[in-house]
Amino acid sequence: MKIADANFINELIQTVLIQKGLCNYLSNVYYTNEMESSEKSLSVAFYNGKDLFISLNALQLYFLNTKGNYISNFTGIEYAMYLNSILSQVILHELEHIAQYKMTLNPNNTIETPLLSPSFSKTKSKEELKILEELTKKFYMFKPAERLAQINSYKTLLNALSLRKNEIERLYELEKNLLISETLNAYPEAKKLGGCPSFVYLNGIERKDIWESLPFYDEEKERLLENVTKEYSLEKRLTLGLPITSKEYKNLY
Repeated sequence: MKIADANFINELIQTVLIQKGLCNYLSNVYYTNEMESSEKSLSVAFYNGKDLFISLNALQLYFLNTKGNYISNFTGIEYAMYLNSILSQVILHELEHIAQYKMTLNPNNTIETPLLSPSFSKTKSKEELKILEELTKKFYMFKPAERLAQINSYKTLLNALSLRKNEIERLYELEKNLLISETLNAYPEAKKLGGCPSFVYLNGIERKDIWESLPFYDEEKERLLENVTKEYSLEKRLTLGLPITSKEYKNLY
């Protein structure tokens, strides 16, 4: 099996754009080496509401940093598919942000829209955007848009791998476990800060007003928890970084 290259990435992008109805939301894909990247902070891509810029330097560094984690587990076709899955997941993640942008432009009263809206606001001044950027860096791990992009990208990847699940059992199990890890991500840290990931993020970037506008909100925490638990499944709440009960938390951790 061939290892992913620029043609593979372009084909992946086009396939996802068509499947998700995103063709009108992406004009061009540019490959650049200009984005800064480091082992601690990787800016693999940037979407400006029209074009997608992919940093080859950051993508290569991400690939090199990630592939060694589990590479010894695989041989043959699983080895090649493991390497391709690393690149596929990070590209799928960026395409999820385009889907999120589309959602914020076409609000349909879903719970996702208000949670994602701070990530795509264009009405702020330069000073306000600078403050938001600094606060976002501080609370990045709790950011709904990033958690959702990670979770959905792994779901898409798993769905594709499931077609050959019997040939790649170890790889499929790995990606399934990585999806679980991403779904649970930030909950222990948020619990220490007195809330769930989405609350910690919105409160941290000084947009508590969004949290208080959500349909399940109540000043009484117990009633809020009761409302959100009745309204949304555990999987939905974990995906969106919403509250879970103490019993649910213990069962998960």
